[in-house]
Amino acid sequence: MNKKQIEDLSVNAVCKSISLTDYLSPYINNNDKEPSWDGLVIIHSDKNCTKNDIKRVLVQVKGKKCDDFSKSEISFPAETSDLRNYLNNGGIIYFVVYLKRDGTEKIYYSTLTPVKLKKYLKNIGTQKSKNINLKEFPEDSNKKMNIFVNFFENCKKQVSFVDIGFISLDKLNQEGVKEVTMSLTWYDCKDTQTDIREMFFETEVYLYAKIDGSKALHPVDTVISSISFPEKVQEPISIDGKTYYSSFSRTRSKDKVELKIGDSLLITICKKDSSIKVTYKDAKMLRTRVKDLDFFLNAMKAKYFYLNDKKIYFEVPANEQEKFSIPNQLRILEYYQKVLQLFNILNVKEDISLEELTDEDYKNLDILIKAFIENKPVKNLNKNLFVLKLKLANLRLLLMFIKSEKTETMYEIEDFFNSGKEFFYDDGNGNMLRAPAYSYLRKDDYLQISNINYDDILPSYKALQDTNEGIFGIANYDMLQILLAYDESKPKKDELLSVSKEIAEWILQEDKTNLPTDIKILNFLQIIKRERQLSREEKNSLLSMTQNSSVRDDIKVAAYLLLDNHDLAEFCFQKMDPENQESFKNFPIYYFWRDEVQNKIEDVNGIST
Repeated sequence: MNKKQIEDLSVNAVCKSISLTDYLSPYINNNDKEPSWDGLVIIHSDKNCTKNDIKRVLVQVKGKKCDDFSKSEISFPAETSDLRNYLNNGGIIYFVVYLKRDGTEKIYYSTLTPVKLKKYLKNIGTQKSKNINLKEFPEDSNKKMNIFVNFFENCKKQVSFVDIGFISLDKLNQEGVKEVTMSLTWYDCKDTQTDIREMFFETEVYLYAKIDGSKALHPVDTVISSISFPEKVQEPISIDGKTYYSSFSRTRSKDKVELKIGDSLLITICKKDSSIKVTYKDAKMLRTRVKDLDFFLNAMKAKYFYLNDKKIYFEVPANEQEKFSIPNQLRILEYYQKVLQLFNILNVKEDISLEELTDEDYKNLDILIKAFIENKPVKNLNKNLFVLKLKLANLRLLLMFIKSEKTETMYEIEDFFNSGKEFFYDDGNGNMLRAPAYSYLRKDDYLQISNINYDDILPSYKALQDTNEGIFGIANYDMLQILLAYDESKPKKDELLSVSKEIAEWILQEDKTNLPTDIKILNFLQIIKRERQLSREEKNSLLSMTQNSSVRDDIKVAAYLLLDNHDLAEFCFQKMDPENQESFKNFPIYYFWRDEVQNKIEDVNGIST
């Protein structure tokens, strides 16, 4: 096959393929009559291919003897001088035809827009040629049409910026860029309904930036050739009637569909041959690990699972199951289920990072499993243990150790908050009065300890209401510690604010003699202000405090802060003695002080709190 035969067969192959469409007409010459391109293709606006509203696209055709048609993408050397000519003339569609000895052919193409050509020519120096990337030319008429239409539209938008230059992707966040749009035109010549996602899969996408002071859209120097569409699917996943998940993630791309179940299991379905690849990666957090591993093991055992009411057959090859080591994974699952049972007993709501667990942590977990699940005393512990804040990775557990009578190194271990032990304090008059276990805690404890049962805090104070008249004062002090912890928590621990509100509301309603009314109102309203804007009635109660001459200056400062009147708060604050000023700064109300803490105030529904 000589050079002329290769050229003729290549041009004929491209012309034939394009002519099979209803809207494209090829005008391509043989024998290289023009210096850098072989001809053009006309895009018609109607099936009759009239002269009305036609568009023109330059094309170049190259041929090559090759018996290997297996590749979906190839590279081919284009002369540098040709690439410059293509850029100067607004772009070209470049065809390369592979020809076998028997004359059969396979067509590849590349849409060389100004953006692409600029990239190919960047830093090219004295190179005579540059390899360009090409992909299979489709057989579908819709796809052919859309290649030409999108190429024409994008070249038209880009050509006037060749000399000015295109915006780099890195500079999209610079000042002056108002928005970024995508450009995509789609013709459906068969009058069928096409999934919009398929349009993006089949077409290269260009970005255009809208810039202040310019009416034109500025091209971005990046071609998006691979787009995926992630979505969350609200459908339950179950096996034998047990629901493991209420939803899963699905990502569609050109060549595959990926199903992400939980954090660990990825099922990849190849569109070309419907082959399935299963990838399992251990989750980092305990609760997720237990859930994901339990599902995966049961799915392998059942060889199916349900997506909503659709049965999905799920068979992992025997060699992959062997690598996964099912017996070992079952032992791991059983152990982590015990750890999870332990945390449920201790009211631990936080998850634990398994990656952070040390060998010492695992030893301590074994001890706690023995104590709380097997209900056995633990031997060979350190002497003189009583109350211990035990660190386990990212968790802190407050535990009580009760020494055995048999030996001083054997203990029963109990949850500090559920030990049944009674706590007492001296009321200053020599009387020992009961207090809840939570009175042992201070601000930092609420920030650190993971086994606090927040649902039990208020009931523990209420239980002592009839036997300890001073319980309201104790509860008020503890509530302020919780509120201080809430203000420092990052991210915000909403349970701290919730329990603070419960305690403050209880004190306001039930305490008749212990705490001044102004204090009770202030404490309740400062919690409300952290949640929302104060009502007119609530503001009026604060204004009444500020107008009462018998009210202390520190009360007035707090009231003015809640009313957002920082000038009068400052005025009253200056009337306080230095010792009381320093003391005031340690209370949660100081959170609202403008100069010192305004940068900490968050916006909740547009209202400063």
